[in-house]
Amino acid sequence: MPTLGLPAELAAACVIGALLIIPASALAWLLRAARLPERGEAAAAVIAGIICGVLAGPGVLGLVAPRFYQSAFVGGVAEREALRRLMIEQSQEMAALRSTDVTPSALTELRDQHEVQARPVREALEKARAARADVVDALGTGLAIMAFMLSIGLRRLSRRGRAAPPDARRHLVAGVLSVLTVAVGAGVAALLLTGSTPKEAAWFGLATACGWAAPGLRARLVGPEGRSLRLDGLCTPAVGVPLALLFKAAPWGPMFALVLAIAGSRPAWGRFGRRARRALRAAVYGVLAPGVCAAAAARIDTHAVVPTGLFAIALVVALIASTDMRWGATALGLRLVRPSGRGGPSWRAPMREAGAFMVSGVGLGMVGAALLVSIGGGVRPELIGGVLAAAVMLELTGGLYRFVTGARADDEPTGPISG
Repeated sequence: MPTLGLPAELAAACVIGALLIIPASALAWLLRAARLPERGEAAAAVIAGIICGVLAGPGVLGLVAPRFYQSAFVGGVAEREALRRLMIEQSQEMAALRSTDVTPSALTELRDQHEVQARPVREALEKARAARADVVDALGTGLAIMAFMLSIGLRRLSRRGRAAPPDARRHLVAGVLSVLTVAVGAGVAALLLTGSTPKEAAWFGLATACGWAAPGLRARLVGPEGRSLRLDGLCTPAVGVPLALLFKAAPWGPMFALVLAIAGSRPAWGRFGRRARRALRAAVYGVLAPGVCAAAAARIDTHAVVPTGLFAIALVVALIASTDMRWGATALGLRLVRPSGRGGPSWRAPMREAGAFMVSGVGLGMVGAALLVSIGGGVRPELIGGVLAAAVMLELTGGLYRFVTGARADDEPTGPISG
């Protein structure tokens, strides 16, 4: 259960947070300044955060500076050194006793004494490492909760007072169908192709589909209706409740549900204006989003995960599910429900409309969900790594579907893009 207690662990949380957030925020700013990602700040946050997280993880920092990595992220350095010294002393005692030509029973007795001496040191080492793991988990959970809360608040500030457009039912069907299709499709594929357990496959499918269901993270439903506050109220619990179940045995579950409920309410944000919106945007995309992505990537040992076939399969499944499968399901939903006052559209029109809204920013929701799933446990790092890699590729190819379908920029809803 992620908890923070001792001042030493609080100091460790500050160090880890600085190692993850500061470089990721700086790189995200550089990417935005260079206008490298097509869609701007959301894509820059995802790409920069994952790059810095990989560099700060066990696959890079753990190899280049192992002592520093152990001290910052793993913990128990003093306990490990004490155990090493004790092992050396005990081996010397055992060698000295064997040189005196003693009986085997004497050696067995000394070995039992050594085990009794080493047991409390090993327990202290395990306790120190568990405490540091709680720090890392608490930091990642806190970043994810704040990112969800503030991004939803940012959305409330920019969209309050707007009425629901007339075709809300049509776009709601398309959005729900896309979420369910991606979640079920990715989960079933993981179950069949990777040998995952049903629980593991379910969480993998949720993490893959979560970005599209989180409108506060720019992963909106197709059309202007995806920006309405009414649909925000539907999508927020759809994302928050399953993620909160990960922490049902810990205080983070009720806290997460409470935070999402407050963030999704209009009174919580009704008194803020343009300055608050700018401050929230800077906090979400300049600090929290890069930090969330860095925290998620830092949990992956790239040297152990990337070369495996399981990672490659998870990457392909997550990428196809979050792009082609989502595109097709959205187009199908738009085709099934007739627009208000018009006849049923042809297949070409819904496919172009769905392609116009295959925007970047969806990867941020995927990464945040993958981080919480990883903290909740029970999912192999290869699957989590596949979701993270798919999120980066999704951000880099945000405009591909508009190019393929011939969708124009004016096919998208007008007005500023928030969260």
